[in-house]
Amino acid sequence: MNSQSFFYGNGGGSCKTLNDVRQLTFTPVTHIEVGSITVKQRPGNSGDTFYCDDRGTTVNALGMPNPGIEGYREVLPHMAVLAHQTGKVLIANIAPVEAGDTAKLCQLCVESGVRFIMLNAGCPNVWSEGQQKLILSYDPDGLAREVQTAMDMLAGNSRITLAIKLSPYLGNRTLRRSVAQVLDRHPVWIASPNTIPNQYRVKADGQPAINFQSGGDIVHVGGLGGTNIQAMALQELTAFRQLLPNHPFISLGGISTGHDIHERLLGGAHGIQVASAYYSTSDNRIFGRMLEEYASHI
Repeated sequence: MNSQSFFYGNGGGSCKTLNDVRQLTFTPVTHIEVGSITVKQRPGNSGDTFYCDDRGTTVNALGMPNPGIEGYREVLPHMAVLAHQTGKVLIANIAPVEAGDTAKLCQLCVESGVRFIMLNAGCPNVWSEGQQKLILSYDPDGLAREVQTAMDMLAGNSRITLAIKLSPYLGNRTLRRSVAQVLDRHPVWIASPNTIPNQYRVKADGQPAINFQSGGDIVHVGGLGGTNIQAMALQELTAFRQLLPNHPFISLGGISTGHDIHERLLGGAHGIQVASAYYSTSDNRIFGRMLEEYASHI
């Protein structure tokens, strides 16, 4: 199966540097996602911030470590050129943390020749002084403002696609419907689900899998991903395809085999992203293997 027949790429957090982009150009992915990128430099959370068990379930509290706009201003154009010269589309994953960030980040992308922007509305791992930042996916009014800002910044630029990466809504159909109403006003792609927020897991020795300090508090929760969220990811795919049938949908969440790809495409997904399975191994051969497995299912 030719990967060019559908959107196929890595998920956010698994590609940060020019060398990371270069490694992905040797794979059959069609899209390479870099980021998340924030306005200010972020060191990320310090401590035990990622765990993957032997079943492929992950929990992370990385906190979006990245060099910020100034760190990406020089390298992002080179990333875009490298990706585009090798037949890939570079996605810049942007994450607003403070008011005004979305406009600044969109401007960076426009100036850098980026053709696809992923507005990260779902990171659950931004903490400050023991307080977790409100997750944009769960704030329809705030989400509406950020999406409108991005659309205004990209007005007249038909070369750039905008996608919104959302958190899972689980059983909260009312909130999911409110978010769908916000997104239905704009010609955006949807990517879902990000990790399930505020999940606690223990390692084989009984110790918390996540352990970092924020202010004076010790935090033991992070975003749950990997194979354990596959059923939930299918639920989000089905729900959004019903609510927004005219919006292209990128499915992620626990995808690690060709069967998983086949299942999501049958469910109506237009694209596939592989996050935990790639991040936990850093083995770029996974993308070719999964496509070969997928070919056996069609």
